Amino acid sequence: MTGIRVVIADDERLARSRIRALLTDRGRYEVVAECPSGTATLDAIRRLAPDLLFLDVQMPNGTGLDVMERLPREERPLTIFTTAFDRYALAAFDHHAVDYLLKPFDDERFAEALARAEAMLDRDRLRDWRDRIATLLLEVARGDDEGDSSHPIDRFAVRVADRTTIVPVSAVTWIEGAGDYAKLHGAGTPHLIRTTMQQLERRLDPRRFIRVHRSAIVQIDLVTEVRTVDEATVLVLRDGTRVPVGRRYRSRLATFGVGG
Repeated sequence: MTGIRVVIADDERLARSRIRALLTDRGRYEVVAECPSGTATLDAIRRLAPDLLFLDVQMPNGTGLDVMERLPREERPLTIFTTAFDRYALAAFDHHAVDYLLKPFDDERFAEALARAEAMLDRDRLRDWRDRIATLLLEVARGDDEGDSSHPIDRFAVRVADRTTIVPVSAVTWIEGAGDYAKLHGAGTPHLIRTTMQQLERRLDPRRFIRVHRSAIVQIDLVTEVRTVDEATVLVLRDGTRVPVGRRYRSRLATFGVGG
């Protein structure tokens, strides 16, 4: 096999360095660019036309799927996605047989992904891969991959400086909406993740978490008191936090025996 030109796209410098180091032991691979953002990745692909792309799903200035969406089908290089997403959020990748590396991955799993990539670097199999990516992108655009409550998430992957930190769902006391982002509150410093409250509501276990406001979801077992002041309802959590309840959400509290 001739040399394989590679672009590594990840906003974590250590993650890029690790992939480069793992490729160094395999002489046929040439890393032609490292990219920390979606826009830089698009530029590198258009300029360098790599054979293989390692693409982080979550990056600033364009996610990995945004990058794929903005490229014409014939310009999409064979891609191995790298991600710290929970296992349920990866169901769409599994369904379309699109390879990914779930962080943290070991050398053996990396080698397995490379072997699969090498087997697909001929014209006919690459065409088939591009068809699968196109179908995946259509489903993402419709929201079909956003998960369902029968398989609730059990952890969040959050960015802290140049690393990814795993936060168990059980450690989250409540979640505050902030536009296209959500702030996870719990022990220590709050964490900001890129997702909407609507998406979170679908992916969290409805037996443990309840949306009580357009910008608030609480872990129901941590509610110690329900207060009504001047016709406004407020939940008091175990740590003393007060979370307002929106009018349209009050009826939900009765389901959990904490008010109505």
